Amino acid sequence: MKAIKNILVPTNLTLSSLNVIQYALHQFQGYAFNITLLNVLPLPDSISDLLLLSRKEDVEVPNDFNAAINRLINLFPIRIENINVEHQYGLSVSILNQIIEHKKIDLILFSKPSFTFNSNQKGEVWKILDESEHPVVYIPEIITNKTPRKISFVLDENASNVELLEEMLQQLHIDLQTEVKLVSAAPIDKAVNIISKFKNCTKGGKLYGKYKFSLHFLQGESYEESIVDFTQQYDVDMVFLLKKKNFLKKYSINKHILHQTLEKSKVPLFTIG
Repeated sequence: MKAIKNILVPTNLTLSSLNVIQYALHQFQGYAFNITLLNVLPLPDSISDLLLLSRKEDVEVPNDFNAAINRLINLFPIRIENINVEHQYGLSVSILNQIIEHKKIDLILFSKPSFTFNSNQKGEVWKILDESEHPVVYIPEIITNKTPRKISFVLDENASNVELLEEMLQQLHIDLQTEVKLVSAAPIDKAVNIISKFKNCTKGGKLYGKYKFSLHFLQGESYEESIVDFTQQYDVDMVFLLKKKNFLKKYSINKHILHQTLEKSKVPLFTIG
């Protein structure tokens, strides 16, 4: 995972949707961010209305929203290189990929309050982000900017866990008091094999010789319940999830399991790929 510099934030042009920017500034290392605020506009139901759509350039941005953007830039002149509002009529996986490629996006920040046109459209955005192979941080409704003290890292049997975990930790504002909880939902024999790969990364009871760590096996009738229970039991501040599509396919009994996990756990969920 490369350094986070270009960030995409879906928005509905409300002041609350800008909270995720401050979250990023507090949580990620000190790069100068280029931030694209993506305002997704609903498509009209009729063809005649579709032909009469206004140009994207004509979409009006509220004055208080523009003022809030300018305040953020003035407050964080070193951390924010640019904030740009982009308007898009309708959204699909292919359109999102085009935007990501054009803007060279490194990370998508999605918060529930940032997209509140209607329940159907919000659900479509969830679905599109699920299909995206790009890193997404799903942020709960109540955002905290505190430094993560307990990070849950869900191990994936088909991913380069060691390299990705180290890269993730290098991106975050964390200190040596942060504990990394390695979590596995795989069968015991596979979990042991995954964990053994971390053996060379530990020294004196610390991961990479720096961070405190512990090993855990998830149990429960459903993955959703297990990860929520684990998050609450150990007061976890952030959850890292690798290979999102593998996760969704593996635990596809409930198609909205990722969303429900986020809703119930009340902590940011950082997904890769």
